[in-house]
Amino acid sequence: MVRAQELDAELHRARIGSGNGKITWQAPLDSLPNGCFVEVGGGAHLVWDDALCLWSAERYVERVPRPEHLVVTVLTPAPAVECFRAGCAPVVHESYRGGF
Repeated sequence: MVRAQELDAELHRARIGSGNGKITWQAPLDSLPNGCFVEVGGGAHLVWDDALCLWSAERYVERVPRPEHLVVTVLTPAPAVECFRAGCAPVVHESYRGGF
């Protein structure tokens, strides 16, 4: 059984590199499950179904169609992406639905 403290330490290692910088990685956008955050055009976007939702400090402010065949910078730590792929459903702010 994995303890919460061990899990948190593993996630921290996946988030922050040895130089205290955020760890990001590249992946095809088509390959990412719901719940991932990616950088597109300088903004952080939630990947959700067929859309990207631009996040601001308070809520999602824009929902655009998910581009096809685009390689993006993934902001979500790799272990969390694997949890989403395995069926863990992220909880997201209700503004992801749109109606801006």
